[in-house]
Amino acid sequence: MTIENFRILDNHFHLRLDGLYLDAVKVFKKAGGDIINLVNLPDYTIPPSQYYEQIYDRTLRMAAFVRENSHIKVMVTLGPYPLDYFYFKNSSIDPVKKMIDGITILEKYARDNIICAIGEIGRPHFDVDTLVKEESNQILFRGLQLAADNKIPAILHTEDLDVNALSELHSMGIRAGITPHMIIKHHATVSNLSSESDLSMSILATRPNLRGSIETGKSFLLETDYVDDPSKPGKVIAPDSVPRRALMIRGEYANYEKIMSDVFLSLPSRIYGKDLFEM
Repeated sequence: MTIENFRILDNHFHLRLDGLYLDAVKVFKKAGGDIINLVNLPDYTIPPSQYYEQIYDRTLRMAAFVRENSHIKVMVTLGPYPLDYFYFKNSSIDPVKKMIDGITILEKYARDNIICAIGEIGRPHFDVDTLVKEESNQILFRGLQLAADNKIPAILHTEDLDVNALSELHSMGIRAGITPHMIIKHHATVSNLSSESDLSMSILATRPNLRGSIETGKSFLLETDYVDDPSKPGKVIAPDSVPRRALMIRGEYANYEKIMSDVFLSLPSRIYGKDLFEM
């Protein structure tokens, strides 16, 4: 199924071996989806010593399996999840060193074009003390540097961002050498999109979010942040949500071709390169 000759991208998609796994991808494909950006999930049953090696290898093996067993294109994003900080801290391991080591491992994947982005990196999405935030920013800055050095985007997991926080991240990116549009705010809000920020916004693909985002007149990405948790089906939202929102654009907006082009061609091509997105 092709939706208006655009390749439909879900910009933030997780899979688990014990979840729906390939069946979730088939749901996405059946609804009209074409490309997923597969992002690694934390797993705190893995011992700290080989944590990132195992997390990254598992994600890459899942990506290969999906490519071999479906007609979906799979991009891969790898990186230390911000809440890993507490796992290492509670294991009496220096979280800054361990997570920066987890970023350094990614050099070879970026160099060999195995990953399309580093992420989701950033800082906890809830209130933390000053030290945790400062050390999380150190880790984030190193991730932005790696992204800049390898000309790939960085996908950020953070608290909800106000104008000042968006400006802070913009400045951090400039210091790290990364072009602001190559910093993608995962779980961005419509108010983030309405701001004057040059960061790219990846919006959760709910109907209200889509309508509000289109009203801003800005370009944005769509994501489900699908987690594939067998105990919570449809978390965060269902795996077919992005292609369904694409159908919604086609059905509700007279200028749907421009909107579709902005969401599924122009901005993804600007961030990730055009090869995957041009028909």
